[in-house]
Amino acid sequence: MRVVREPWMLSCRMCGWVHYAMTAAEKAEKDRALQRYDLTAAERSAYESSWRQCLRCEAPASELRDAEESDLARATGHIVTPVLVEEDRESRGARYDRDRGHPSPAPLSGRV
Repeated sequence: MRVVREPWMLSCRMCGWVHYAMTAAEKAEKDRALQRYDLTAAERSAYESSWRQCLRCEAPASELRDAEESDLARATGHIVTPVLVEEDRESRGARYDRDRGHPSPAPLSGRV
């Protein structure tokens, strides 16, 4: 059963860590705040890639799926971090329904 939440909650297929989908406006706000640091190209690349992967296991954002109740229950007491996804909720949900046979994520074993 898919759980619809605001903000859009996602879970990593690889490790089970729960994230929320960052909006383009949130990302732009973070980008503006970072401008004062005059990042090098390598620093900018690291910054950009950090929003497109799981914080816990570094799986790409394409490995995130809509969070289910059990994912959210396991995330209780953990920090829920943002991730930038390119797909909209409906496209990702259709892909998840098609790929439902994926293995269950590993249980969370502590805070990051």
